[in-house]
Amino acid sequence: MSVLTPPASKEHLQAFLNLTGAALGCRSDADMARTMGMLPSAVANWRRRGVVSAKGVEWFQTRLIQSIFYVSPDLPPLSDTGANAAVIDLIAKTNGNPIDASENVRLANAVSLPGLVALAQLFAALALLNGYSAKGAEEADWWGLLEEAMPMFRASPALQGFTS
Repeated sequence: MSVLTPPASKEHLQAFLNLTGAALGCRSDADMARTMGMLPSAVANWRRRGVVSAKGVEWFQTRLIQSIFYVSPDLPPLSDTGANAAVIDLIAKTNGNPIDASENVRLANAVSLPGLVALAQLFAALALLNGYSAKGAEEADWWGLLEEAMPMFRASPALQGFTS
């Protein structure tokens, strides 16, 4: 997903790292690096150099989504109406089963809701970072972004008991 590729601009990279770190629940660059399975100095080095390593780019593109779910056990603040609407839209368009649970669908939804909201909020923030206006970001097709992210989201270890 291109929205999860760290930006080339040093200014936008700082914001990208701040947003993704917050979505991961990290309190520092070292905490974020440890969450990513990297040396504690990795994120600080990216900030200083203005570029993310190839290993870091790969992690953002392949592991960020499931990691957000895994570290977001509590429902984030519900202040972003566009993101909230996207989650509701995703649930409606998937007949109430966004993670494609094979059993215990209600419990699977309850378990996955905090991660879905955190992910939608991250997508909304990244859309603004990538130059969309606030109004445009609210009206964006969040369901499309979330739908595209669902295979990675479903791969989260916390959801393995629900999906086939």
